[in-house]
Amino acid sequence: MPWQVATVFYVVLSSFRAILNRRVGSHKTDLTLYALVASFTSVGIVALLIGILNINDLNHQLVVDNLPRLIAGGVMFGVINLLMIKLFRLISASIAVFLNLFNVITTTVIASLFLNERITAQQWSGAVFLAFSVLLVAYIAEATSTKKKTNKRFLKGLLTALTASMIFGPAVVNERYLIDNMGLNTYIVYGWGLQCLFAFLIAYILRDKNKKKRISTRMHKDVWLYGSMLGIAGFAYVNSVSSANSVSLPTISSTARVAITMILAYWVLRERDYMPLKIFGLGLSMIGLFLIFN
Repeated sequence: MPWQVATVFYVVLSSFRAILNRRVGSHKTDLTLYALVASFTSVGIVALLIGILNINDLNHQLVVDNLPRLIAGGVMFGVINLLMIKLFRLISASIAVFLNLFNVITTTVIASLFLNERITAQQWSGAVFLAFSVLLVAYIAEATSTKKKTNKRFLKGLLTALTASMIFGPAVVNERYLIDNMGLNTYIVYGWGLQCLFAFLIAYILRDKNKKKRISTRMHKDVWLYGSMLGIAGFAYVNSVSSANSVSLPTISSTARVAITMILAYWVLRERDYMPLKIFGLGLSMIGLFLIFN
């Protein structure tokens, strides 16, 4: 599958996933760990299906050779998804996807350092422009809020997004290395299998032993619908990374989900605050992406 087609699938699915993530986060009951388990259950199912369908093509020796990197990837993606679920609980979906644009910068920088992907001066200027658009939206959204509680949640969200982006870059570059060295199917089976294992382990360690949560039928539906998106969207993303000549291109292209998520959030979640600001920030980010691509 061409990486462009796979990226389109990823963009659409991840946009809907962002909306579902916010719906999960909007419940009064904190469903963060439950959503993490649901997400990686779908990842585990995809890995199992790929393993069954390609059982004779799996290279087990490459798993042994790359085990430290596989373990590191499992831990990093488990933590990233935990942070992403928390991020959408703290702030609106349309602002959260803007903050996720930091992923483009960290991925581009780390790919240039460790995968020798050449970045021109124009592309660096595009990355700076992109960072400026994100920071501008973040600053004005925080500054124009009159509620101290809202400001505190926003600052927590900003810190969460920055932490996730610092992990995302190394995680994606590591994933590209593993796909190149192990093959896509072997990586999905063992790499995703370990991601599933570590996500469950994180949820088990962080669980609240003394607090029983009442979860309604609607909460169950929201969580499992959200969780199912990760396996499908993730499969589209690793296909795009595998097919592209650059790990940065699929990541940069996937930022188109900002616009789609803004539209969906406007109609589905009724997130209509700061719309002029969001549109202005979107325009600035598109200029930055144009500079990176050309």
